[in-house]
Amino acid sequence: MADDEELYEKVAAELAAGEVRVGLWTKALAESGGGDETHTRAAYIRLRVDQLAAVVSAEQARKEQALLKRWLNDAVRDVVGVAVVIGLGVALLVFIVKACVG
Repeated sequence: MADDEELYEKVAAELAAGEVRVGLWTKALAESGGGDETHTRAAYIRLRVDQLAAVVSAEQARKEQALLKRWLNDAVRDVVGVAVVIGLGVALLVFIVKACVG
Protein backbone atom coordinates (compact mmCIF):
# COMPACT_ATOMS: atom_id res chain seq x y z
CA MET A 1 0.00 0.00 0.00
CA ALA A 2 1.12 3.53 -0.63
CA ASP A 3 2.71 5.35 2.25
CA ASP A 4 0.14 7.45 4.15
CA GLU A 5 2.27 10.52 3.62
CA GLU A 6 1.89 10.14 -0.15
CA LEU A 7 -1.87 10.03 0.25
CA TYR A 8 -1.89 13.17 2.37
CA GLU A 9 0.34 14.90 -0.20
CA LYS A 10 -2.11 13.95 -2.94
CA VAL A 11 -5.03 15.38 -0.95
CA ALA A 12 -3.05 18.56 -0.23
CA ALA A 13 -2.34 18.95 -3.95
CA GLU A 14 -6.02 18.43 -4.77
CA LEU A 15 -7.03 21.08 -2.24
CA ALA A 16 -4.38 23.51 -3.51
CA ALA A 17 -5.76 23.05 -7.03
CA GLY A 18 -9.32 23.64 -5.81
CA GLU A 19 -10.33 20.05 -6.56
CA VAL A 20 -12.85 19.28 -3.85
CA ARG A 21 -15.38 16.49 -4.06
CA VAL A 22 -18.64 18.17 -3.15
CA GLY A 23 -20.32 15.09 -1.74
CA LEU A 24 -17.33 14.26 0.42
CA TRP A 25 -17.06 17.89 1.59
CA THR A 26 -20.72 17.75 2.59
CA LYS A 27 -20.09 14.55 4.53
CA ALA A 28 -17.12 16.20 6.24
CA LEU A 29 -19.29 19.19 7.10
CA ALA A 30 -21.89 16.89 8.64
CA GLU A 31 -19.28 14.90 10.57
CA SER A 32 -17.59 18.04 11.88
CA GLY A 33 -20.88 19.28 13.28
CA GLY A 34 -21.17 22.13 10.80
CA GLY A 35 -18.56 24.04 12.72
CA ASP A 36 -15.82 26.21 11.36
CA GLU A 37 -14.08 25.52 8.08
CA THR A 38 -10.91 24.26 9.81
CA HIS A 39 -12.76 21.32 11.36
CA THR A 40 -14.59 20.61 8.11
CA ARG A 41 -11.31 20.74 6.19
CA ALA A 42 -9.65 18.34 8.66
CA ALA A 43 -12.58 15.92 8.39
CA TYR A 44 -12.49 16.18 4.59
CA ILE A 45 -8.77 15.39 4.51
CA ARG A 46 -9.27 12.34 6.72
CA LEU A 47 -12.20 11.09 4.62
CA ARG A 48 -10.37 11.67 1.33
CA VAL A 49 -7.23 9.89 2.55
CA ASP A 50 -9.43 6.95 3.62
CA GLN A 51 -10.98 6.92 0.14
CA LEU A 52 -7.60 6.93 -1.59
CA ALA A 53 -6.30 4.21 0.74
CA ALA A 54 -9.28 2.02 -0.19
CA VAL A 55 -8.50 2.48 -3.90
CA VAL A 56 -4.85 1.57 -3.33
CA SER A 57 -5.89 -1.53 -1.34
CA ALA A 58 -8.28 -2.65 -4.08
CA GLU A 59 -5.58 -2.22 -6.74
CA GLN A 60 -3.12 -4.20 -4.64
CA ALA A 61 -5.67 -6.97 -4.14
CA ARG A 62 -6.26 -7.17 -7.92
CA LYS A 63 -2.51 -7.42 -8.54
CA GLU A 64 -2.14 -10.14 -5.91
CA GLN A 65 -5.08 -12.05 -7.38
CA ALA A 66 -3.56 -11.89 -10.86
CA LEU A 67 -0.24 -13.12 -9.50
CA LEU A 68 -1.89 -16.02 -7.67
CA LYS A 69 -3.81 -16.94 -10.83
CA ARG A 70 -0.58 -16.95 -12.82
CA TRP A 71 1.13 -19.11 -10.18
CA LEU A 72 -1.82 -21.52 -10.15
CA ASN A 73 -1.80 -21.80 -13.95
CA ASP A 74 1.95 -22.50 -13.87
CA ALA A 75 1.47 -25.15 -11.17
CA VAL A 76 -1.32 -26.86 -13.12
CA ARG A 77 0.82 -26.84 -16.28
CA ASP A 78 3.71 -28.40 -14.34
CA VAL A 79 1.48 -31.08 -12.81
CA VAL A 80 0.00 -31.94 -16.21
CA GLY A 81 3.52 -32.16 -17.63
CA VAL A 82 4.59 -34.53 -14.88
CA ALA A 83 1.44 -36.62 -15.36
CA VAL A 84 2.17 -36.92 -19.07
CA VAL A 85 5.74 -38.04 -18.37
CA ILE A 86 4.54 -40.55 -15.78
CA GLY A 87 1.84 -41.78 -18.17
CA LEU A 88 4.40 -42.28 -20.94
CA GLY A 89 6.68 -44.05 -18.50
CA VAL A 90 3.90 -46.41 -17.43
CA ALA A 91 2.92 -47.04 -21.05
CA LEU A 92 6.55 -47.82 -21.92
CA LEU A 93 6.84 -50.14 -18.91
CA VAL A 94 3.65 -51.99 -19.94
CA PHE A 95 4.99 -52.30 -23.49
CA ILE A 96 8.30 -53.72 -22.23
CA VAL A 97 6.59 -56.18 -19.89
CA LYS A 98 4.27 -57.35 -22.68
CA ALA A 99 7.21 -57.70 -25.04
CA CYS A 100 9.14 -59.78 -22.51
CA VAL A 101 6.21 -61.95 -21.48
CA GLY A 102 4.55 -62.32 -24.79
